[in-house]
Amino acid sequence: MNRFNSIFFFFFLFLLAGSFYNLKKSEENLLTKYQNIDGTPVVVTKPFEENNKGELIILAHGFAGSTSFMRSIAVSLANAGHTTIRFDFLGHGKHKSPFFGNVRDPNGPSIRFIEQLNTIIDTYKKEYRYSKAILIGHSMASDIIIRSANVRDDIKSVIGISTYTNETLNKTFPNLLILNGEWEKKLIKKTVEFFKDNGINNAKKNVTYGSVKDGVARKMQIIKNSDHVGILYSSDTQIFIANWLQELGSSVEVQSNNSIGFWVASAFTSLIFIFILLIRFFPKKSSANFEINKKKLWIIIILSSIFIPFFLQSFKVQFLNYPVHNYVVNYFSLLSLCIIFFTPLKFNEKWLSNFNPISFFWLTFFYIIILGGLLDSYISSYFLSFGRVTVFLLLTISCMLFCTVLQIIYESGKHGWLLANFLKLNVLISLSTAIYLNFDELFLMAYLILLFILFGLTFGFLSNLLNKKHHNYLSTGTANGIVLALTFSSAIPLYYVS
Repeated sequence: MNRFNSIFFFFFLFLLAGSFYNLKKSEENLLTKYQNIDGTPVVVTKPFEENNKGELIILAHGFAGSTSFMRSIAVSLANAGHTTIRFDFLGHGKHKSPFFGNVRDPNGPSIRFIEQLNTIIDTYKKEYRYSKAILIGHSMASDIIIRSANVRDDIKSVIGISTYTNETLNKTFPNLLILNGEWEKKLIKKTVEFFKDNGINNAKKNVTYGSVKDGVARKMQIIKNSDHVGILYSSDTQIFIANWLQELGSSVEVQSNNSIGFWVASAFTSLIFIFILLIRFFPKKSSANFEINKKKLWIIIILSSIFIPFFLQSFKVQFLNYPVHNYVVNYFSLLSLCIIFFTPLKFNEKWLSNFNPISFFWLTFFYIIILGGLLDSYISSYFLSFGRVTVFLLLTISCMLFCTVLQIIYESGKHGWLLANFLKLNVLISLSTAIYLNFDELFLMAYLILLFILFGLTFGFLSNLLNKKHHNYLSTGTANGIVLALTFSSAIPLYYVS
């Protein structure tokens, strides 16, 4: 490593250390407990000292989210002296049990989600001796908490983040604050319509309608420079919530907002650059000899993207009961086998020598333990719960096969990079076609497509840099396959359809 690279390496190492220090410092005065209530994983974050001054605040994540998404807000509120409770809905995060039905149906799985929420409210009201609770919900959960509060008399306030609901509020519905990101134009419009449907025409931001004292206030705020996810990490979100609690008469004097989002981004960026700088130290291995007919490959990629979705609409093996996960197992397996046998790919007898255990180990370790640990703690569920192990194992077979084929194409010489990215583009088209053909069962494929894109931009990018330098396509492909399978199996909710 030359002097220039050494300076950069130690700079990012210092930045990484500072990021983790600040992340740890943000929770150094807090007590965190992991519990299980009737099968629901729960995280309690509260001050070490019992003061009974703060509020009992229940935080609920959005669709395809987990407790990790709500961590930044929970920490901010706990540092201010409140007791915060966050949990995983059925099929989400670390919850072992799937949900059943169509999430768009108000009488579908949301009924069970509301039951979960009510159980959490009742349990922790009793445990911590509170007469009332405050509810905070993001995206899907904004509708859940509003529907719950609409039929309860023990809710002091409701705070909806990135709110979407069609609920009609009763006359005694508690104080309501709605926060939407500046870049969530549709949700802002929906919130204005929601206020209109509930008697407030042309609702304006930062204006309180109704009386806080009477418990029926309504208010809307816009969080600058925020999208659907970024809003959860914005300091402005924390400040507006803190100010709202003050309006409600909270006796807690100390207010706190943190920069967890910034330090997570800083840690993630530092890790990526450190990895790039360390690539030169990975063991070298000559690329195994193989033959690939690129003309046929172009044709196979195009035909498969068109043919496979229609084929799987009628013919598929039922490996798993969860429709999206099962489709991915079938799709990646069939696509990979089509490329291998119809192109075809021809290897010499020494192709296994391209697998380097050291490269494979360190690649999987870095992706899963280091980057994965950061993701699981602060962004989204990444480590498996017991109920997802079978899903992961089956996905691993198909994803390893696909990712290895993809890396071989990258290694195929002239136009290899173009062909590999053409394949990934056709995967996106093919999965989108599958959604169109069977939306009721495969609607969650849209989220999987997003994960596939993000995977390519991060893990795929780093792997290609490594492979370009050391040509360990078999080690890289199998490692990528395991990580892709872990991403899909941990982040995609478990659900059945009728």
